[in-house]
Amino acid sequence: MRLRWIALITWAIAGAWVSPARAQGTGFHAALDRLSAAAGAPVRLRLSPATGLATFITADPARPIPLSIPLVASAEHRARAFLAIGGAAVGIASPDDAAALGSDGPDDLGMEHVRLQQLHRGIPVRGGEIVIHLRGASVVAVNARTLGNLSGVDTTAAVDAADAARAVRAQLATDPRLAVATLDAPRLEVLDPGHFNGRPTGAHLAWAFEARGVALRERIWVDAQTGGIIQHYSQVTDARDRRVYDAENTANLPGTLVRSEG
Repeated sequence: MRLRWIALITWAIAGAWVSPARAQGTGFHAALDRLSAAAGAPVRLRLSPATGLATFITADPARPIPLSIPLVASAEHRARAFLAIGGAAVGIASPDDAAALGSDGPDDLGMEHVRLQQLHRGIPVRGGEIVIHLRGASVVAVNARTLGNLSGVDTTAAVDAADAARAVRAQLATDPRLAVATLDAPRLEVLDPGHFNGRPTGAHLAWAFEARGVALRERIWVDAQTGGIIQHYSQVTDARDRRVYDAENTANLPGTLVRSEG
């Protein structure tokens, strides 16, 4: 666990820091001012070139960002106290715009790590997550990968779940492997198909489905306004599983395993 979080923070601070002047919005800059005032020095951050929002925030390691909340408060409540003063820097205007996914720690470094899901008017944003690294009642660092500019995304579905399911069944019927799949109950999500590769193409309100079967896990999203399928991919992973045997010039097969990978 300790190594995982060290790797996460190391990855985030590698490379050049980006000037916050590239980000847009008074809320963003006001959040930075509040965080810097709390830390007693300007915070450091990296920005997403696609959204202008912070993907990583930290302060002087000797002076983490203090929170105005008792240490006895839960890790989630301390994380939400950070969102109240600095959430706008990562695209979270209010603590209510995030749902708790879980927390770990304290770890060997005395840190706790809280994962939160970005919400848009109560609807989960697919791939929108924030991880807040706490030491006591202070924030050491924040990782985020969120979507910005969601104000124009209508959260009232024009296509109901039943019609969306029929569109999914029609798509699955084109592949014999998928035609017998079982659909999990759908849920509404906000999805930007380009978010995962860092090139947002525009967010949609969508019905999210998972089709399951033998060696089958398909994710499908149906636009909740138009009924068209906007994203579809398999979650079944492929990997090498090769073995090399040596029969030592005999017919005693397969022989002795001398090498394997996978």
